[in-house]
Amino acid sequence: MEAMSFRSVCMDALSHTRTAGRFCRMPILAAVMFLILFNPAVVRAATQTHTNSPQQFQAPVNSPILPAPIDLEDLWPDLTLNPRSPSIVPAGFTPLYDGADWREYQKQFTDIADGLPEATASQRAEVAGQILTASEHAHDLGLARLLAIRAFALTYQSGIGSPVAQQSLRRYLELVVDPNDPVQVAPIWTMSHLLAYLRATPAPERQQYAVLAERANVQLTMDLLAMGQLDAANRVVRMLVIHEIKAVRENSQLMSQMGIARTLVAQTNQMIAQLDVEYAKMWQGDAQAGVPIYLYSSYIGVWPQMRAAILRRWPTGPAAILDDAIQGSAVNSDDRYKAGQLLSQAAEMLPAGILRDRTMYQAMEKYNAFLNDPATQNDRIKRTLAQLAVQQLFQEGARPQPVLNPLKGLLGPNVLTQSTAASGTAGHSAPR
Repeated sequence: MEAMSFRSVCMDALSHTRTAGRFCRMPILAAVMFLILFNPAVVRAATQTHTNSPQQFQAPVNSPILPAPIDLEDLWPDLTLNPRSPSIVPAGFTPLYDGADWREYQKQFTDIADGLPEATASQRAEVAGQILTASEHAHDLGLARLLAIRAFALTYQSGIGSPVAQQSLRRYLELVVDPNDPVQVAPIWTMSHLLAYLRATPAPERQQYAVLAERANVQLTMDLLAMGQLDAANRVVRMLVIHEIKAVRENSQLMSQMGIARTLVAQTNQMIAQLDVEYAKMWQGDAQAGVPIYLYSSYIGVWPQMRAAILRRWPTGPAAILDDAIQGSAVNSDDRYKAGQLLSQAAEMLPAGILRDRTMYQAMEKYNAFLNDPATQNDRIKRTLAQLAVQQLFQEGARPQPVLNPLKGLLGPNVLTQSTAASGTAGHSAPR
């Protein structure tokens, strides 16, 4: 009976957090499929990889831990010559522009755009110049973005139009106000990728845009991971190899950021696979299995409904004891010390990876809060133990979520988030 009751609570939590969405399906060209299926070298390499790596973790399909997957194709901007409808964005995301912006674009340029499919490259470049000028004078942010993308769409495929396309990308970069929004970052990757990939762009500029494409890819990957869109993050991070040219490899900071993005995606795949096992145990009534889910819903995938469901199901269980100490640590120094202890103990039970690192970091933060409290100055024993615990946690890998911000300095003046650290452990020195 209790298991059935908890199932209903979990389903209620899921119903409040998961939205309807389409499963990601990557379209595959028939020719590529033919090569994969009938190329012996490819088949042999794939077989050897599978044989030599039996414990590889893949992104779980339909994991109950993750929100409903988005269709990655909905993030890319529509670059057809004369679209008949505004772009679609995944459910729950804020679009780049609204219906009023689309109607204003149609009002100004639909008559001209109708003849573009038959127009020459120079004629398209002329029209694109007019659209780009309108974007530069637009007072509405959404309309300015739409016009910049439309100017790019008309010119990126031709050598004559390439200067306008490059200027359109620079204009769009000025209009990105939140680098943590995948909808705003995705067009940066699309446009820089095309400019770097097509021969219509002069060779020196292609290298410049390859670097920008890699930066945008890292940012987009981090944004998708932060939103729990693991399937989309897996697909995006695999595209890093497209532009890994000499100019990129010579940029040590960018290469480091690319490595961190790849590592985080791989570790997240492993973490979700492990949490799915714990979730199944919790579903069957295992109170201890609820602790990793509680930690995940608290520190990585913020999921208050599931956290509340676990506490209601086991009001005196291990997760509830930990939660009481964490809540009490906001006002009580003894609870700060206790929360540090309990979080450290919980981290010891977790496999190596992201969740363990984040849990140890939270334990270290609780211990540091205890040490920084003037009321604890006379509690020498606990202070000594707390200092030793902080040293040990740091040495074992207690780290916060890395702040990469690869697009820093490239976006408009109204960027909402700025980097406070370069990456990894930046901003966190070894404890005294």
